[in-house]
Parts: sequence; C-alpha cells; structure tokens
Amino acid sequence: MLVLGCSLTVSLDPGPTARPVAVVNRLRATFVGQDGRSDAGRLCATGVAADNVHIRLAGLRTEAEVVSYRVDDWAAGGVWATPCDPVSNWLLHVEPISDTEVDLYFKPFRDAPANTEYTVAVQYSDGQTHKVSVLGTRVRP
Repeated sequence: MLVLGCSLTVSLDPGPTARPVAVVNRLRATFVGQDGRSDAGRLCATGVAADNVHIRLAGLRTEAEVVSYRVDDWAAGGVWATPCDPVSNWLLHVEPISDTEVDLYFKPFRDAPANTEYTVAVQYSDGQTHKVSVLGTRVRP
C-alpha cells in the first residue's frame, strides 16, 4: 500500500500590492572653487599642490549604494572619476559629509574660465545614474 501526502496553501489575501517606485534625481551641486585642498593630483596620484577644485554634492540617494562618481569638463575633455583609471580619467577624491552629501576634489588641468560647466554623474548599485551640472568660477592649475 502506497500513501502520498500533499499540502497546498492558498491565500486569497495577496497582502500589500507591489508598485513600481519612481526614482527622482534629487542631486544638487555647489561649485565651491579652489579652497586650498590638495587631495587629488595628476592621473591617479594624490595631490601635493593646494590647487584642487571643490564641488559639494547633495541629494544622494540612500536606498542604493554609490558605486562611482564622475566629473566631466565637456568643453576641454577633462574627466575625473572614482575609481580612478589613469588611461581614461584622473583621480576624483570623495569625502563623505553625511549619508546624502559628499565633497568632491579634483586637480585642474587647464586655466578654466568662469562659467565653465562641470557635469557630475553618480552611479548607484541598482544601475541608476543621476547627473547634475554646475557652473564654475575661474580655475587655475
């Protein structure tokens, strides 16, 4: 004699309905300028000259981890990023302020005039990338 046991559970109450979540780009960038820091140097080196450019970034998402930061000077082809890759970009030094704010420091490579546009991109662990642009004051290497 063979006896088979079976159990089946059916729920008529599906519980909370899953809804798509819209991720809003809340990034804000403030161009602080050259304020005497020397955290980043040429290529992927740390700095020695107190000429770093400083951008404060606010409005970072807290529901996903940041995997990279990137700053572009599209007018002249400048690229700074973390993680650093000496073939494609220079070092971008990131200093956390809070869960939603960081300070970004990078070494200037040219005499950039006032109103140079810098684009900051933040890539998150869930695949989202958020961007914000900021106009700078004059920057000298």
